[in-house]
Amino acid sequence: MKYRKYEAEVQAGKEHFNAVVYIPREEHELDFKHYYKTQAYISKPKTPQYDFQFDYSKYLKRKNIEYQCFVSDIIVSAEHSESSWSENFSQKRLEVLQNINKTSLSPKSREFLKGIILADRTEIDQQTVQDFSRSGLVHFLAISGTHIVVIFGLFYFIFIKVLPLRFRKEAIISSLVLIWLFTAFIGFGSSVVRSSLMLSIYFIYVLLQRKTDLLHSLSLSALVILVFDTQQIFDVGFQLSFLAVLGIYWLNQPILSYFPRQDNRLKNSCSIRFRFPFLPNWQRFRWYCTISISFLLYLFLPIFSLFRFRRLLSFSLF
Repeated sequence: MKYRKYEAEVQAGKEHFNAVVYIPREEHELDFKHYYKTQAYISKPKTPQYDFQFDYSKYLKRKNIEYQCFVSDIIVSAEHSESSWSENFSQKRLEVLQNINKTSLSPKSREFLKGIILADRTEIDQQTVQDFSRSGLVHFLAISGTHIVVIFGLFYFIFIKVLPLRFRKEAIISSLVLIWLFTAFIGFGSSVVRSSLMLSIYFIYVLLQRKTDLLHSLSLSALVILVFDTQQIFDVGFQLSFLAVLGIYWLNQPILSYFPRQDNRLKNSCSIRFRFPFLPNWQRFRWYCTISISFLLYLFLPIFSLFRFRRLLSFSLF
């Protein structure tokens, strides 16, 4: 049987606890405007059978969740008298997801669209997730740093076209505010918070007219995240995000030194200029910079994958 999965606060008798609730897909979707009452089978997540397997129970404990609930009866609902601002945000997001379900797109297209726009993978077929995971492309199914940068760029582009040039700082601030509203709208997912925070810290340097430093921005972002949630240091996404950026920061320039210097003819034909007015002091990137970064990722991903998952991703090799 296929289930929908929800993280919820559960009351069983006099006990209150956080749990992952599994509801048959045939049932109506739950929302944030109602309380729900039903009968369910409550269990603790099992520990992995073999060493180096993913420990789902530890993953849930780091999120302060210790139980799983499998609904086995009719669900009765009662409306909330009051809702918090976070519940209102979550309810609006749910309504957008429901509107996507009403479109004429195919089921797989709808599921993929909800994943890349609103970071919702609950409806994606498990086999599809496994295929993306084995190929090393599972990040395509969620909001990543690339999404945040593109969305920020779109907001900023609109503001600088509407506002006079002297309001460039206000355009940056407004774009950052909208980015954080978007982060709240999709539920403060870990990867989205990391990306939004790193982007915000970078542009705070820009607004303060301080020299932008990637290492400082990276360190401050990690510190802020760990202050609010120390368990993030055990999160694979946290480790991969910061280690990958740190590796590129330290190793990119030494690798570039082995490439031949560009002459003027090659520079004119092969170089790429990123004309983002919101990124001051950007230099012209040579074509081999892309090759260097790609090489670092292909070198780093297999090592990280073997160490963390004891599995070699095919995408890391090809």
